[in-house]
Amino acid sequence: MPCALWILIASKRAELTNISTGETMINKVCSVFLLTISFFVLFFSPEITLSSDNVYKVGLQDRIFAVHFLDRRNGWVVGDGGVILSSKDGGKTWKQLITAWENSFNDVTFVGKRGWIVGDRGIILHTEDGGDVWERQESHCQASLMAVDFIDGKRGVAIGQQMVLWTEDGGLRWQPSPLDWEAILPEALIERGVISPNLYDLFFLDETRGWMVGDNGMVFISYNLGKHWELLSIGMYPPLYSVFFKNKQEGFAAGQGGTLLHTKDGGKTWRNLSLPTEKNLFKIKLTGDYGVAAGDLGTILQTSNGGKTWKLLPLALRPPPPWFLDVSLIMSDTSVKAICVGEGIIREISIPASSSLAN
Repeated sequence: MPCALWILIASKRAELTNISTGETMINKVCSVFLLTISFFVLFFSPEITLSSDNVYKVGLQDRIFAVHFLDRRNGWVVGDGGVILSSKDGGKTWKQLITAWENSFNDVTFVGKRGWIVGDRGIILHTEDGGDVWERQESHCQASLMAVDFIDGKRGVAIGQQMVLWTEDGGLRWQPSPLDWEAILPEALIERGVISPNLYDLFFLDETRGWMVGDNGMVFISYNLGKHWELLSIGMYPPLYSVFFKNKQEGFAAGQGGTLLHTKDGGKTWRNLSLPTEKNLFKIKLTGDYGVAAGDLGTILQTSNGGKTWKLLPLALRPPPPWFLDVSLIMSDTSVKAICVGEGIIREISIPASSSLAN
């Protein structure tokens, strides 16, 4: 499996760090010609436009890294090889955007019609019109950006390879947050050669609370929309790939080896939940009492009691089962629809929003 990112979780979030599960890191090989064309188009052509009306069929060659639904009908996915797809029918069909970018787009988010996509080599794309036209924003960095989150149309944060960027003007200007890793990291980690850890995910509850997670069980909190960060936890757990908070006190973090952590004090202390899997977990999302954790080898965990207990959701998947890297939850009056994306797959899972969700 090609490795566009870091923690190779079976092919994703890994170009920067090895995971101690025996997975092999494989560097992507790009030709000089394609890199030159990509550079020219993205830097000298400001717009990226929709393709024809042809429906895009996701195949085994596709590696989808992130999904975001604005509402029940309109959604976006991004992935390796410059893949950007949009849906206007709740994920039943997808159409592709034409880009010259051949590397990874790693995350996508929207606030109303304003959207952002982040990826390798510091790329940030932005739309003002719901995705009809995208323009590049200057990040002033070459780091791989793994996650992006906005609380409104102006204020947002992007994180990645030892890098945190923040903006207060919708991305017209991205500025780095000061992170002194030598001062932050414990001496024991530095002695082991950990001097530039990677950051994988972030979640902002509001303008006063935001969290990010990364290597070595790192958990940070920001009280000012990403300008400054305070270290809450490090070294006690394996790499953490996803974070989600229900409120200012209660939250979850998911990671390597079936790690699913729960906090009731804003992230100061964590408890490792007992799970029916030891597979890597790459994304956790909740809406109300219902939640999903998605991971390696077709792993989908669900909860219907706010995260107190989790159970495996059996799926009929063609072997070898793919990894799932992200999930978007869509609520209706009668059901919860989870759109899970990953290795050659966009999978819709519908769960009745009733007693059938009981664990």
